Amino acid sequence: NKLLSILKTPDALNISDEYAIASKLKKECENYYSICRSNLIPVYLYKEGNNYLQDIFYYINELIKTNRDKGFVQSQKNDFVVSMKSLLLKLSSMDEKLFETANLIKESNRDLKVLVTDIENKLSSIQELKNNLYSLPIPEQANDSFLALENALKSYDKYINYFYKGLLDEIENKKTPEDYYDKSSTLFDEFIYSLEAAEKSLDNYNKN
Repeated sequence: NKLLSILKTPDALNISDEYAIASKLKKECENYYSICRSNLIPVYLYKEGNNYLQDIFYYINELIKTNRDKGFVQSQKNDFVVSMKSLLLKLSSMDEKLFETANLIKESNRDLKVLVTDIENKLSSIQELKNNLYSLPIPEQANDSFLALENALKSYDKYINYFYKGLLDEIENKKTPEDYYDKSSTLFDEFIYSLEAAEKSLDNYNKN
């Protein structure tokens, strides 16, 4: 009955426990047969039946190995998804339209230098996000999600470095570089697009 129960539910979480119980019962049966023979009671397990049992036990043992491997793969996938979601959340929190912030600062006659420290902090944060991404083990089938987030990070890096360079130029020369804000806006839109693509890619991977 134990063996039939295992065969009916091969994906059960307690399959290892059930297998151990079945193995113990098999061993006890063999011992009982041995005791009977030692008392001159000629009882034996049929060879065909014993071979059949051995085949079942081998099959169940392989099932346990397969389930263990599946469990490891699923655990690795879960860890990857959690880490990627954390990185995406941090990146999406940095989606500030800095060119609009700069305009507001100028309209209120404040010094643009107040933005410099903020941008330098963001540059430090983006480097940390890159380091964390590249330290992640990539499960099978997850490469597209990894590359999508890598692309989003590169897109943000391009946007903020372009804005930072222009901001320093504007502070030094007291005038806005030509098309500087328009180009910054375009790069920001490209970043948002790549961020949404990364979120969608991870969602698709998580559902498969």
